[in-house]
Amino acid sequence: MRGTSRARRMIFALATALLGALVAAPIASAASQPPAGGSGLDQVAIATGGATVATAILLWICISHRNGRIKWVGKLAAFAERETGVAGWSSLPGAMLGISLLTAVFGMYWDISLHIDNGRDPGPLANPAHYFILAGLFGVLAAGVLSIALTPEEKPSKAAIRLPNGWWAPLGAVMVITCGAVSLLAFPLDDIWHRLFGQDVTLWGPTHLLLIGGASFSILGQWVLDVEGHRASKGRAREGSPFVYVRNVSLVGSLLVGLSTFQAEFDFSVPQFRLVWQPLLLALAAGIGLVAARVRLGRGGAFAAALFFIGLRGLLSILVGPIFGETTPHFPLYIVEAGLVELVALRWGRERPITLGAVSG
Repeated sequence: MRGTSRARRMIFALATALLGALVAAPIASAASQPPAGGSGLDQVAIATGGATVATAILLWICISHRNGRIKWVGKLAAFAERETGVAGWSSLPGAMLGISLLTAVFGMYWDISLHIDNGRDPGPLANPAHYFILAGLFGVLAAGVLSIALTPEEKPSKAAIRLPNGWWAPLGAVMVITCGAVSLLAFPLDDIWHRLFGQDVTLWGPTHLLLIGGASFSILGQWVLDVEGHRASKGRAREGSPFVYVRNVSLVGSLLVGLSTFQAEFDFSVPQFRLVWQPLLLALAAGIGLVAARVRLGRGGAFAAALFFIGLRGLLSILVGPIFGETTPHFPLYIVEAGLVELVALRWGRERPITLGAVSG
């Protein structure tokens, strides 16, 4: 028995040494040679430190609000609730999410233009567009966390989730946090990807798709959060208010913008894939985004979403192209697609959304 135990310890020691050698080898190689395409370790350390500080500040704000140490967060939520009639834990994070997504999408199109015109950058902190992307994506995550911090002690909605610390989390807030976390996680994963396989020149790399997909689909989480906040308001929501209508238009229009970011391979006239994918992506974005807009807003909703899309993407194109002097991104208009959705809706309106979506698609 004693010999068997000694043999087991010896095997375990050998296995540990072998594992240590396997781990140490690539680290030593990376230290002696320049990375295949990843960032310098100094920039990785700075970015990690910045993310840690930002997360600590966010958690301090949330905990301090719950403990009553700070009042300004509650005052902002109360103001948003008065203006919209929707619960503050939904309306205030919704406004924060909108600002964050605008910041991120601006950074994205500027970043792509910079890479087209100037090539690869020496590191993530050397590219000014990356700061807007990082700030915007962290804002997405922060919007979901803020919603949980603002949620009252009683259950806010039927779909709310009870957290281990006793707080309630609206389902929409959990969705927004998940999407924000996926997008932020794509940044370190992107560095690992480039270290393993070198630099790529396509938007459709796996880590890039995680980044833009997480940000785009966070709008669906906010949509769910809006429904929860509207039901919690118990009829106080100001449906006829122009402010609320503009907010709803911006929500569905932003969804169309998010669904269209996957077309950026073709927006800059440097696609890496066959052109046949472009009309398919256009149909997919229009079929989902414009139908959702028609169901949410009623008559004219598809046109309203298309106009919001044209205004926002047009502004981005002017900023990146003529003003910043980089390659100008182009974009579809979706006017014809919106007209088709509105025509179908004359026969199958928002009362039959499944049929409306199927026939429009």
